[in-house]
Amino acid sequence: MRTYLFFGALCLCQAAAAQTLQSVTAAGNTTPSPMSIITNTTGDIAFTIQNTDLTDATARAVLMLSNGASGNGALYVTNARNAMSPSTFLVYSGQYLTGGLSLTSGAGDVNVTAAGHVNLHSGATINSGLNNTQDRPAISSGTIMGEIRGVSDANTIYTMDDGLLRLSAGGGTNANTKSYIDLSGYTSTATAPDRYENITLGTSGAERMRILWNGNVGIGTKNPVSPLTVNGTITAKQVTVTGTIGADYVFDSSYRRMPLAEVERYTALHRHLPEVPSAAQMEASGVDLGDMQRLHLQKIEELTLYAIEANKRIAALEAELKSLQDRLKAAGL
Repeated sequence: MRTYLFFGALCLCQAAAAQTLQSVTAAGNTTPSPMSIITNTTGDIAFTIQNTDLTDATARAVLMLSNGASGNGALYVTNARNAMSPSTFLVYSGQYLTGGLSLTSGAGDVNVTAAGHVNLHSGATINSGLNNTQDRPAISSGTIMGEIRGVSDANTIYTMDDGLLRLSAGGGTNANTKSYIDLSGYTSTATAPDRYENITLGTSGAERMRILWNGNVGIGTKNPVSPLTVNGTITAKQVTVTGTIGADYVFDSSYRRMPLAEVERYTALHRHLPEVPSAAQMEASGVDLGDMQRLHLQKIEELTLYAIEANKRIAALEAELKSLQDRLKAAGL
């Protein structure tokens, strides 16, 4: 097929049959309407728009329609004679149900499958539209510039509040090799409680960490009951507990220490110190580190005061003993 340019009109023709397929008048009208081009060719190339004749070695096609090897048809946008050359940057292949779309420089850099899957053969960059002096954008409904958002229903893609977005690596054949992050926006605890507005992180195909809608973080558990819940051992070089008080009140003159005789009776009956939780209570409810540290300090300070009192009594007894010894010596006994 060749394109001929007429003064005031455009005519698309088949060179072999010299038949006018479509014409565009000077006023922009087409006859007949709508426009339709049928070539009835059985070769690979069905229709081409180019800048020179294909017999020209320097010919560069702009748009090419092809029957394709499987007869499914294809569309190429290229600047080379060979539509499959590295200069091809848009390829559509297949029928409605089996086709796909590729934006490519030769190896299919971006491919959209018939199922809607997007495959990237290179990196991806998203422009947020921000500079280094602007604040973080406020959270808003919909999708803003620089945002990737998952939704659960393509029919209401812009207004849907429910959604799931998974970022993963690996697991192409074996799911247990996949690492992933799931972002869930589901708003119904009745129909999807496991995906209720949370974030989960996993390795080796299994969940390892979860952040609930209220900010509670769970490691090794799906049901964190506090800002940080860990089902396992924590290893650290240093732990700082804030928000606790000391036990200086022990040294206040109004503080009443339990006499040691009462302490003895209490421990004999309860098998633990006064005010200190029992082993059974600790096992059942856990231990508040800040509160336990305060109790430990309180008991240490009480022991110190007991020791000071005992030392005073010992000193008084030693002085009384020395006085008695001196009197006996003076009496010659």
